[in-house]
Amino acid sequence: MTTSTTPLLSTHPGLPPPPLPNRSFIYPIYGIPYVLSHPSLYPILLSRVAPLLVVSITTITLLFVFLYLPHVAILALFGQMFPMYYAGIMILQESAGVVSILAEAFFTEQQIIDVFDMTLLERTGKEGLRVGEEMVGRVRVLERREVRENGARGEWVLGKYRVYPYLKFKESFKCSVLFLVELPLNLIPVIGTPLFFLLQAYHLGPLHHYHYFQLMGWDDATRKEYIRQNRWKYIAFGLVHVLLQLIPVFNIYFLFSTGAGAALWASKAEGKRFEEDGRETAVVHE
Repeated sequence: MTTSTTPLLSTHPGLPPPPLPNRSFIYPIYGIPYVLSHPSLYPILLSRVAPLLVVSITTITLLFVFLYLPHVAILALFGQMFPMYYAGIMILQESAGVVSILAEAFFTEQQIIDVFDMTLLERTGKEGLRVGEEMVGRVRVLERREVRENGARGEWVLGKYRVYPYLKFKESFKCSVLFLVELPLNLIPVIGTPLFFLLQAYHLGPLHHYHYFQLMGWDDATRKEYIRQNRWKYIAFGLVHVLLQLIPVFNIYFLFSTGAGAALWASKAEGKRFEEDGRETAVVHE
C-alpha cells in the first residue's frame, strides 16, 4: 500500500471559482444509480444501514400512530383542503426531518463525506484530472491499494483527516430550528406545503457542498458569495433532496446517493473550470 501524504493544490486556490453546471436538480437523481454501480461504496453504505433502518421505521411508526389524527384535526380546523392527505405529507416531512437530524448528528456524516470524496476521486480521475486527488489530499491522507495482477492502480483508501471535516454544530442546529419554525407553514391552504419545501431547499441545498467548500480552501466570505451567485441552482438541488427524503425507508439510501450526486456536480464543475481556463492538467496514468 502506498500513501500520498502531500496536500497538493498549490495552484488551485488561485483559479477562479468554477461555474456550477446547470440542471442541478438532476444530480441527486444521478447519484442513485451511481452508488449502486460502484461496489467500492458498498462498505460505507452497509456500515450504517441497520441502525438507520431501525431509526427510520421506528420514527415513522410512532409519528403515524400518535400524531396522524391530531394533524388531521388541526388541518381541518385551519380549513386545509384534503386534511387526511396533507396530514400524511406532514408526518412524512416530520419523520424525514427527525431521521435526517439523527442520522447526520450521530450516524452518517463521516460516511457521507467518504462517499463524496470517493466519488470526486473516481470521477475526476476518469476525466484525466488529478484535481480530485489534489483536493481531497488537502484535508486527509490518501492511500491506494496496488493491484499487482494486472499492474493497474487500485482503489483509493481514505485515511485520517488533516483538518476537521464536519459541519459546524451551529449549522446543524440552525437547520433543526428552521425546520421546526417553518413546519407550521403546512397549515396554510394550497401554498403552505410548497412554500415549506422551497424554504427547506433554500437552507439545505448549499449544505451538500459544505465539504466541497472545505476542499477548495474557501473562507466564509468566499463561500457565502459563491452560494449567492448559485442560489437558484442550490435551491433546485435541495428541492429534489427534500422530496426524496419523503420516501420512507429509501430515504436512508438517498442520504448517501445525494452525497454522491453532490460530488458528481462538483466534479463536473471542476472539469468545466479546467476546460474553460485552458490550463494544463496532470493526467492520471493507469
